[in-house]
Amino acid sequence: RTLGTNSPPAVVINGGCAMSMPGPPVVWPANAVTFLILGGKDYFRGGVPANEYMANAQKRVPPGNRTTAIFYVREMEHMPQSNLLQVVLAPAILAAIYWKASSSRSTSSPPTWELKKISEDLEAAGFNGQFSYTDSGGVWKAGAFGKEALSPTKRNLGQQTESEKAAMVEEEKARSLRIGIEAKKKELQQLEEQLAECEARARRLRETARAEKAAISFGPAMRAATPQQAAQQPGAYRKDQRVGYWSVTQHGWLECDVIAVRHDGAIQISVKPDFWITPDEVAKRIRQLPPPQGAVK
Repeated sequence: RTLGTNSPPAVVINGGCAMSMPGPPVVWPANAVTFLILGGKDYFRGGVPANEYMANAQKRVPPGNRTTAIFYVREMEHMPQSNLLQVVLAPAILAAIYWKASSSRSTSSPPTWELKKISEDLEAAGFNGQFSYTDSGGVWKAGAFGKEALSPTKRNLGQQTESEKAAMVEEEKARSLRIGIEAKKKELQQLEEQLAECEARARRLRETARAEKAAISFGPAMRAATPQQAAQQPGAYRKDQRVGYWSVTQHGWLECDVIAVRHDGAIQISVKPDFWITPDEVAKRIRQLPPPQGAVK
């Protein structure tokens, strides 16, 4: 009700959302990914036949929903047996997560291989029952496991041709490859982000190294002066002229060379190559060097 279309995939045990319960109806988003596991020995079932019980649960699913699966386990009680949960719970959660992840793609399809595998594992553990699910067109498909009989109008997925079985195997391989590709894409994106960060750090460190090499000791008055205290009218600087530059990061004056001069008075300096310092900034942060006797070379 709170999350609406953003509801996460869910595995619901003996779900009241698929039953006629007192009170207002449960809000069921049309695009919700839901696994219902219903018990044949759950006292809420009453004396309703298994096929009718399944049909009633299907009626609660929003029309057109393409991401719902219902498992009916004849031996399951209202509080599911631990050995049953060991067989079905983890695979159902994983299948629901995959179904949710793939449901946004136009080529998405239900996890038929996973559903069949869950039914086979339940049968191997001695459980009987049936299952149904909505396909990509919102149509209900059905299957069975153990000794549970299906309605004659439903198709038993256990009775498949060899071609169908082979197709399911290839579909599962394709799903696994898609998941692997998505994981590699995320890994590549993370590596590209790390590369960009490393390159940015290298540029900053290289600039700092150039500034450190260009640092000089000015006379006492100049060393103590800030740009505001050392304010002067900007001169006409020329290329290759040696000047002082006020570094905010170093909080001090650095000696450097003018490496380019623009017609409007903007300049580039050796400690900040490829960066034009505007005339206003030149006035604040670029200074003529003190007389030779005031600087230590």
